[in-house]
Amino acid sequence: MPPEQTPAAREDDYGKSEEDTTHDLEKASSSTVPPPTDTESFFVEFDGPNDPDNPKNWTPKRRWGITISMGLMVFTVTFASSIFSVNIGVVQEKFNVELVTATLGVALFVLVR
Repeated sequence: MPPEQTPAAREDDYGKSEEDTTHDLEKASSSTVPPPTDTESFFVEFDGPNDPDNPKNWTPKRRWGITISMGLMVFTVTFASSIFSVNIGVVQEKFNVELVTATLGVALFVLVR
């Protein structure tokens, strides 16, 4: 480091001086981050290594069943909302309603899901 530059005046790779980065949250020291309160932290514990509620002890069949059912649920919700939004014009014509009223079906479906 050249003698004319002090550590506070030195610039990093992004053009910020070290003085600016002391207030950067991504580069904050652990002492500036408040410790979690009791309401924010919890500990999940199982009854021994053979606990049937522990996902690590589930059979592969059960794991795949849950994975596939969750994937199908996400696909169904996404497909149902998108297929309805494509046909808003048809809904307008068939039920003789305005665009806002025809769009209400998609809005409520997405909002409730």
